[in-house]
This record gives sequence, C-alpha cells and structure tokens, in this order.
Amino acid sequence: MSPEWENAFSDALIGPGEEKQLALAPSRLQEFIRGVREVFERAALSGESPVLLTSPAIRPYVRSIIERFRGQTPVMSQNEVHPRARLKTLGTI
Repeated sequence: MSPEWENAFSDALIGPGEEKQLALAPSRLQEFIRGVREVFERAALSGESPVLLTSPAIRPYVRSIIERFRGQTPVMSQNEVHPRARLKTLGTI
C-alpha cells in the first residue's frame, strides 16, 4: 500500500487500545476498493497472484475491508514476510 493510504488508515483509527475502530469516510473506502480492484485485476491478467502488503498496525482493518469484496486476496503485514523473500512490486494502491 502507498504511504498515503497507510496514513489514511492510521489516521482513521479511533478508540483506545483493543477497542480501536476504523472511521474512514465511505467515499474514501470506495476509492480504496476501486484502487484495489484495478491493481489486482491488472495483475491477474498478467497471470500473477498478488498479495496486498501493509503495515502491521492497520493490517486487520485492511483485511476486514478486502474480505468483503475480494475474499481470496491475501493481506499480509511487512512483519509476516520472510527476510529472504524476494518481492516483486506489481502495483501500488
């Protein structure tokens, strides 16, 4: 995910500790969903099986959005990637 989206999600978290919730405007959510669809459809047409990579702090919130419309899309945090894994950037959302 782009730094802009990382910040948008981080800034939209409200509430204390474990009770945090995502309070992102519906129009921003639709913009995010559109971006995900475009990047993942382009990658699929190229025969790729992409993974959405995000920061650990917002991963659960991003995953909950993604699973509503692209349940098969893996969402991982940078902490879950093996240090020796070779990553290939297919696009940025």
